[in-house]
Amino acid sequence: MLLVHTGDFKSTLAAQHAEITRSCEALKALTGQHPNGFRIPAGNGAPGFIEALRDNGIQWSSSWRGDDLPFAHPTAPEVIELPLHYELEDEPYFAFNLSPAVPPAQSRIASYSHTLGNLQMDFAGFHRFGLCYVLRLHPEIIATPGRIGVLRELLEGILRHDDVWIATGAQVAQWWAESAASVTEDHPASVYERHYRDNLP
Repeated sequence: MLLVHTGDFKSTLAAQHAEITRSCEALKALTGQHPNGFRIPAGNGAPGFIEALRDNGIQWSSSWRGDDLPFAHPTAPEVIELPLHYELEDEPYFAFNLSPAVPPAQSRIASYSHTLGNLQMDFAGFHRFGLCYVLRLHPEIIATPGRIGVLRELLEGILRHDDVWIATGAQVAQWWAESAASVTEDHPASVYERHYRDNLP
């Protein structure tokens, strides 16, 4: 999977496109394989960014929110989005721990047991409705000696279900591309694309 810091909306599409191309070439040189997935670690893509991913052979992204199921991007349906949810990430629970807190109401590190309970309850809801449960985890955050047990217990519980498919992003995207309908005009991604493009300066 490709991770590219795209900066902000002030970064031009040409600059972002060039960064994607350089990153793909570097990863292929190191691994012998061209990346087929993308996750934006920070910033926003300029208008046309999804098309730039497609043009660089990226088949799936896990950067957007706004749905509980994968979807094909309206402007580049060859790119399948695997949506994220803040509550399925480790960072909101564990990363914000300045001492003293700045600002004063800043979040503290969450209880490990409560975090596990939240992730388990979210999985139960996603499982009940047949949704796509996508975790976003950071090795430097979740893989401490204490926290890794949270992830282990979560995964052990998930594996007890016979009707759960644990798959890579590429596998999910391929399955979705082959079996799912295109996004509708009222899908959040379609609405966003129209609104954003219609309000460009």
